[in-house]
Amino acid sequence: MVHLKSDFINLISKRVEAERPRHRLDKTLHLDDQFALVMDDLCTLPAHIMKKLHHKSDLVGPTISVEIKPKQGFMPNDGFVIESSANNRSIHSYFAKSCLYGSTQALKLNRGRIRETSSYCPINLFSGCPIKMRSALEGLLRNPQNNFRIFKDKILAYDEGNQMKLSNLLYDFFDHDRSRQVPVDYERQLIDILIQCLLNESPVKISSDKPGSDLPPASLGSEGDENVCSINVDSRLCFRHSQLSSCKRCDNQTIKRRKTSINLVGDSHKLPPTCVLASVLRAQKLDTIGAFGARKMLDWLLKNSKSEDILEQLSKPNIPTGFGTAFRLETETREQYNFRKVWEFLVSLTAKDCSIIITLRRICPGRYDDILSRHPNLRGNTMSDNMTGGHYIFNVGITDLDQKMPLKIYRICENLIQTFELNS
Repeated sequence: MVHLKSDFINLISKRVEAERPRHRLDKTLHLDDQFALVMDDLCTLPAHIMKKLHHKSDLVGPTISVEIKPKQGFMPNDGFVIESSANNRSIHSYFAKSCLYGSTQALKLNRGRIRETSSYCPINLFSGCPIKMRSALEGLLRNPQNNFRIFKDKILAYDEGNQMKLSNLLYDFFDHDRSRQVPVDYERQLIDILIQCLLNESPVKISSDKPGSDLPPASLGSEGDENVCSINVDSRLCFRHSQLSSCKRCDNQTIKRRKTSINLVGDSHKLPPTCVLASVLRAQKLDTIGAFGARKMLDWLLKNSKSEDILEQLSKPNIPTGFGTAFRLETETREQYNFRKVWEFLVSLTAKDCSIIITLRRICPGRYDDILSRHPNLRGNTMSDNMTGGHYIFNVGITDLDQKMPLKIYRICENLIQTFELNS
């Protein structure tokens, strides 16, 4: 984290404003936001990988970076209840029908923020099912909105405002064998590679000097414990999008689960525990109370907390005791419990709004075996193209990790109320 001076913030704001779509001009930098995160450039392959490769002989073609903003990857929970002074209106039944992303598309369309609704479904992307993930990524390619972008050699080449040159972009990246006569579906080829990257298992080690290492193993992602955040994928179908991505294996298990309440997760697709999607979903599922539950707890804290700077305390990155536990601990006071759940909800908001960036470059034909013989530890950063037999160096990173402020909870609830009213 670095401190920024006001004149530099003004400079950034003016440069960014010129690049924003009209419907996003309300997203501005404020002079009181004087801190920023310095992060690696995820549009390039990491230096520790590149220094092991011979640039001219090992690699060929441009570097492309695919940015995916996946959004909430689980179905809305039971916290979706509006409490009004006039009456109590439950909107849980409405939001339980489909993914939150799909539910809010009509509101964005009504506000003029999008030209048409998207068929993208985060539930499908986080399912771990190749059929459902393909459907999700096809939806992003057809209608990127603010959730999908492709950079070519660090230059933005494809997004919601620039969709005409995708075929040329993919041709430049994939087709260096100009003599090949067999036509290739480049979009399908890209989607297959992205699925491999998103499901790739990374070696994760938890050392004693890392935050959270004192948590019980279950809260770091084991299955079967309802009191902690796990990587289990929500078993409910997104009815808005399920017809677009029917998977007999996954959908049949969902139906059986409803009828028998037997844990059949082992028979359906699921995320590898250390892939990037599982890491993001684990953080997202810190939200066990929903936006309206978070608003209710924040109201209580603002009224009853003994701390005068409760909003500032909620904005600090200090992990509270009991982190990741869904229910109130016996040792927690009501204030401690409400504080922890609101704090966890704010962390989940960051995970729901983060971006995954997959960076790829093609390995020269015939060089794959030689590279691995020289540097066998690069195997985890290489992949094979099932359609053509080509090989690629890749890296997966996470960005857009800006901290969410407590007062944002009220704006989220207002948007949900307007979404419900617009669709009811």
